[in-house]
Amino acid sequence: MLGVLASYSITVKELKLFFSKLQGENGQWGTFKYKAESDLLFAEHHKTLLYDGKLSSSISFTYNPCATDAQLCLESSPKDNASIFVHSPHALMLQDVKAVVTHSVQSGIHSIGGMQVLFPLFAQLDYCRPSSQEPDTSVCCTLLSFMMELLKNSVAMQEQVLACKGFLVIGYTLEKSSKMHVTRPVLDIVLAFSRYLSNLQNGIYLLKQLCDHIMFNPAIWIHAPAKVQLMLYTYLATEFISTVTIYNAVRRVGTVLQIMHTLKYYYWVVNPHDCKILKVIAALLKNSPQSPETMEVRRVFLSDMIKLFNNNRENRSLLQCSVWQEWMLSLCFVNPQNNEEQKITEMVYAIFRILLYHAVKYEWGGWRVWVDTLSITHSKKTCTHAVNVNLLCNHSTRSRL
Repeated sequence: MLGVLASYSITVKELKLFFSKLQGENGQWGTFKYKAESDLLFAEHHKTLLYDGKLSSSISFTYNPCATDAQLCLESSPKDNASIFVHSPHALMLQDVKAVVTHSVQSGIHSIGGMQVLFPLFAQLDYCRPSSQEPDTSVCCTLLSFMMELLKNSVAMQEQVLACKGFLVIGYTLEKSSKMHVTRPVLDIVLAFSRYLSNLQNGIYLLKQLCDHIMFNPAIWIHAPAKVQLMLYTYLATEFISTVTIYNAVRRVGTVLQIMHTLKYYYWVVNPHDCKILKVIAALLKNSPQSPETMEVRRVFLSDMIKLFNNNRENRSLLQCSVWQEWMLSLCFVNPQNNEEQKITEMVYAIFRILLYHAVKYEWGGWRVWVDTLSITHSKKTCTHAVNVNLLCNHSTRSRL
C-alpha cells in the first residue's frame, strides 16, 4: 500500500512535528475535500504556521492513495495558497449522510410552468378571505413584488413575461378588478418596475408593455385616490420623460394619442361657467321665496361671477349664450325696496358693465350685444311698469267699490 509521498523545495523544521496532524482522522493525508481541512483543534500559532501559504507553496509534488486512477498515481499538489483557517470535517465524510440538492425559486416556478402560472392569481384579487367579508388589498402589491424579484434574478423569467404579454394580462385584470387594489404601494411597485426596466439593457420591450398596458392605461388609475394619480403623472412628466431609453421603448405618436384620449375622456372637466348651469342657478334663485338666506346665496353667486369675469377673459364666454341678459336681469330688482336689494341690483349692473365692455372691445360685431341688451332691458322695464300700472288700477277700483 502506497502511503503519502511529498517533496518540498525547502527544509521545514516543523514538518516532522506537525506531519501526524496533517494526516487526518484515519491517518491518510488527502482524505478531506479541502486542503485546509482538519478534524483536529489547532492553536492559533499552529494554524498560522501550517496555513500561511509557505508550506503549501514549497511542495514540489504530492502523491497519496486517494488521488489515483486505477494503477496510476495522480499528482495532487495544491494549486493555490490556503487562507489561515481550518474547515471542519466535510459532511460527505460522515456515515449515513446524503447530499441535499436545493433549487432557486426561479427554477421552482419554471418547473411548474413559468411566470404565466402567476397571472391567474390577479383575476382573484376580489375574492374575500374566509375570516373577512372584504378582499385583501395587500395581495396585489405582494404579487407584483414577487414578480419584481423574479424578474430581477432571472433572464428566463423576463423572456417569459415578454412572450406571454404578462403586463397586458395584469393591466386587464386590474382594470376589471375593484379599484380598491390600486393603492400607493401598488403604484410604488409599478414605478420600481419602470425604473428597473429602463436601466436594463434588454428591458426595452418589457418597458413598452408596462407603459402601454399599465402606466398609460387611465381605466386603471382614474378611480385611484387623487394623490396616487398625482404621483403617477408627476413621475411621467419628470423622471420618466428625462430617461433616454424610453424614446426607444415608447411609441411617440401612439403615446401622444393615448394621452390625448385620456385627457378628453377621463380628465376633461366641463367649464363651470357654462351658460346652461348658470341659467339653472339663476332660475332657482329667482323662483326661491324671498328670505335672508336666499338673498345671501344670490349675493355670493353674483360676487363669484364678478370675480371670475374680472380675472380671466376666457370666463366671459357667457356672451356666447342666447338671451343671457334676460335671466341676468331676473336676479336684480328694477325697483329695489331696501339696501340689500339695491346691492344685488348694483352687482348685476357691474356684470353687465364688464361683459358689454368686453363685447365692444374684443368681440367681432360686439355692438349687436349692446342692441340686444337695450332691447331686452327696455322690454323688462316696460313689463314691470305695466304690471305696476295694473296693480294700481285694481287697487283704485277696489277702493271705489
